[in-house]
Amino acid sequence: MISSFVSNPKNPSLLSDLLRAIDEIKAMAEQENISLSEDFLAGIALPHRTVKVAFLFYDDKGRRHLIEGYHVQYKNGPLPRKGGIRMDAAVTEEEVAFLALNMLIKCALGAEEFAGGKSGICCDAKAFSRAERRRIMAHFIEAISEEIGRYKYIPAGDMNTNDLMDVVEETMTQIRGQSDWALVTGKPVTDAKGAFRGGLPTRQAATGDGVAWVALKMIAYFLPEKKKQKEPLRVAIDGFGNVGQFAALGLLSGDLSLQITHISDRSGTYTNPEGIDIKAAIAHKDQNKSLAGFQGAQVLDLPIVEVPVDVLVLASHDGVVNADNAHRVVAKILVEGSNGGITQEGEHLFLKHGGHVAADVFANVGGVHASWQEWRQNIEKKQMPAEVAKKELKEAMTTLFDRVYEKSQRHRISLRMAAYLLALEKLSRVYENNNKK
Repeated sequence: MISSFVSNPKNPSLLSDLLRAIDEIKAMAEQENISLSEDFLAGIALPHRTVKVAFLFYDDKGRRHLIEGYHVQYKNGPLPRKGGIRMDAAVTEEEVAFLALNMLIKCALGAEEFAGGKSGICCDAKAFSRAERRRIMAHFIEAISEEIGRYKYIPAGDMNTNDLMDVVEETMTQIRGQSDWALVTGKPVTDAKGAFRGGLPTRQAATGDGVAWVALKMIAYFLPEKKKQKEPLRVAIDGFGNVGQFAALGLLSGDLSLQITHISDRSGTYTNPEGIDIKAAIAHKDQNKSLAGFQGAQVLDLPIVEVPVDVLVLASHDGVVNADNAHRVVAKILVEGSNGGITQEGEHLFLKHGGHVAADVFANVGGVHASWQEWRQNIEKKQMPAEVAKKELKEAMTTLFDRVYEKSQRHRISLRMAAYLLALEKLSRVYENNNKK
């Protein structure tokens, strides 16, 4: 079995690791007569475009800050580039480059009308008020405005910026003198007066919903015996933010008998062997910004990766499962709801001991697909009903999983590498078709 690569943006060698994984796929393709464009694979080693910016920012107390930012594009023909804007003190050019390349691959799997892009603002978002963050975002958008457009780069929310996409639209409207909803996704559905603002009602839940549907497919393929047991299947959710919450709700809404017996956030791990009331936990987290003090579960003095469950959804941060603890993971299935939940070494050990991993590169593309839905409705000047958007997303995610699984079985490779192979085949075809014109 070809070794798996993990997307871990905190690892400074991440980009080179991903390129090495692509080289592995290229070698396998040559051995098995799989057609991949050599010119495309050679060109993927470097971004199509990298923009570095810097600007002075004065906070509400008049203090001066020099803030840097990056925008990276991986182009494939005339396709518009898609990717979020993150705001974090740890942002680096290499991290943004990796995430842009990762978006190129994700878009090939979940939104094939897009290529890959990403942006990052290097500052500690938590050190600024929401009003200050809005002004920082406006400064950054002004700096990269030439890159943005409905058929150029289409930003979206990301780390610490999900509530700032209206700033992108407003700033671009001021610069160009006209409004264009299609140049950014993740917008509000309506304004304060109830008027439509171009957003998609299912966008907030899309990533978590997709993770849930992939988890259910993983259970069906790899734990079929659980359907015959009387005891409910047990699931743990590591990270109880947006993705973890919607993944939990999605899992519970299915036909399978299961319980969410463990959840965690920065305050610790919480358990209820009879099943946690997820709606009550969400209400508590919304009110208190933490699970601390939640009465519907007991605090557990054990890392969530070691709890006795069948499925573990990783929806917090990178490197949760690694070489040091992979041998202590009880779950048979890991699903990466956030990028890089399991390290390369951790995944190797987990797979070696019979585990199964739904990799981030396909498991969490629900948000990418929903962004494409929002962009499409804006281009067509329509409003997609929530039930239509959700049904379409479910069909897309379950079909994608089946294709990744089939590719994995055919070539005897991990699901992660199968997803990469599937994406690179599609990207190669697009590249060759564009170069025939």
